[in-house]
Amino acid sequence: MFFTLYSYIYLATSVLAYLVGWLAQQRKSVVGAKELSTLTYLVAFCAFILCFESAAPSQDIKILLTKISYISVVLIPVFYLLFVMRFTKLIRFKDISYGWLLFVFPFITLLLAFTNELHHWVWSSFSPISPETNIMAYEHGFWFWIGYTLYSYLLLLVATHFLFDFLRFNRNRKVYFIQGWLVTFAGICPWVVSFFYIFGLNPVKGLDITPISTLLSGILFSWSILKSTFLNLVPVARETLVETLPIGIMALDDQNRIQDINRTAKIFTGIKIDDILGLTVSQAVPLTSNFPMAIESDETPLQLETTVEGHEKSFRITKQPLKNNIGSRLITIFDITEEITHQEELILARKKAEENDNLKSAFLSNLSHEIRTPLNGIMGFISILQRENLTETERMEYLNIVWENGERLLKTMVDLIDISKIESGQIEVTYSEVDVNDILAGLYDFFKTEATRRNLEFSYTNRIEPDKKIFHSDQVKIYSIFTNLIKNALKYTNEGFVNYDCSIDGNELIFSVSDSGVGLSADKLEIIFDRFVQVDTSHIRKFEGSGLGLSITKAYVEILGGNIHVESKMNIGSTFTVRIPIQ
Repeated sequence: MFFTLYSYIYLATSVLAYLVGWLAQQRKSVVGAKELSTLTYLVAFCAFILCFESAAPSQDIKILLTKISYISVVLIPVFYLLFVMRFTKLIRFKDISYGWLLFVFPFITLLLAFTNELHHWVWSSFSPISPETNIMAYEHGFWFWIGYTLYSYLLLLVATHFLFDFLRFNRNRKVYFIQGWLVTFAGICPWVVSFFYIFGLNPVKGLDITPISTLLSGILFSWSILKSTFLNLVPVARETLVETLPIGIMALDDQNRIQDINRTAKIFTGIKIDDILGLTVSQAVPLTSNFPMAIESDETPLQLETTVEGHEKSFRITKQPLKNNIGSRLITIFDITEEITHQEELILARKKAEENDNLKSAFLSNLSHEIRTPLNGIMGFISILQRENLTETERMEYLNIVWENGERLLKTMVDLIDISKIESGQIEVTYSEVDVNDILAGLYDFFKTEATRRNLEFSYTNRIEPDKKIFHSDQVKIYSIFTNLIKNALKYTNEGFVNYDCSIDGNELIFSVSDSGVGLSADKLEIIFDRFVQVDTSHIRKFEGSGLGLSITKAYVEILGGNIHVESKMNIGSTFTVRIPIQ
């Protein structure tokens, strides 16, 4: 075992929770003490198990202890609700006819937790054990969010509603002021934990602070039970408790008149009037708001998009009838803007992932074609060359074909190696003296034969002054950039011309290649430099190649601190321009 600071925190929480539970148990005659005692004992058990889970040296032991901790984890929200219902005098524990139904979801969650390896519904995966904290973070599955989290939040919301309702109708508001503040903080604790959990603000990834929060609530409740007639004094904290919630709450009577409202609801609905009790929703809410129609409708839950303080917001509005007042309703308004945004981001991310997957599939198909085709050509013509009845002319022709296929295969493999180095960040810049005039002339001599064979007008313009022809840069990458752009222009030009131009402007080398080729549509200009992308990805495309040339070119240009730009029109031609800083 490797006990850390967090292990001792859990251990201290467990001991303190057991003490609180024992103290509450000694006051069995006080309303709610029995339920509070059960609640804190569950917290103690959970913290005790988490103490050893945080100290466990292996993943298997941590997972086993996590499963055991679920015995109390799933029951804590249920007993919290039962405790609230009991101390607000809504029920007696033995009077709940269908109370066992509250334990259905926790039992299912517990069963799924112990069999998680079969389905991964409670947690889908987990991180390696942190060497600093010895804590392992879990990636939760869908049942954790639906069967446990959503259910627990529902119980918490119901418990909070009962608290508010009881506080609202109790008239002893000004009695026992200190106890009222303590009750307020006790009710806030579960919401604080929810806030930290939803927004990923836990101090340590994977650290479960729920037992600590629940214990804090239990301590505050217990102090009130032991030191005062707490259950008769809860209402003194009504104003503070309601006002601190991040949820908008509004109580309406049967004529849609506002009987109560918290500050959050005023902000959401845009209400600026201070004295609004007794006004209808339509009278209190600004005319430009969409809230009155949404609140007064019978639909629940209801989603609403509107503008609040100049920002677009999304809300979920729920309505719950109040039992003691026919026609009256409790309205809860949840700000779900971040939730909606997150969902949209997930959809976009999924769409992008699917697009990348399709592009990679097309790339792999193309790559397979680029390797198989020259290999088949090489193997096929080698078998023909083995025949004895070939003339010398035929033999030379077949050897040239084998040579061309070998060059094509070699070019594909070189591109793959280059793109792999670029992706892994292994490309380095090697500076040396570069004679750009030699490169320009050499490229012309190299590609002239190919251009002549294809009946293309091939030329270049050298605008560099003699005293500036030599500069410092990476000669290999400069040569590769020029070569790829010229080769690309020749490849996609069936008739007309290919021309390249080079000049130096200050400390910047400018190289451009123009052609009268097939050109590009506007929607292709943004993606032609992306990895795994070809303008034509079909199996019957006209032009061969791995589709990596422009990706490699752009990467080299950016490594040298430059940029590349393209202008193109379909069936008219393209111009690629490169600007590279030089010394």
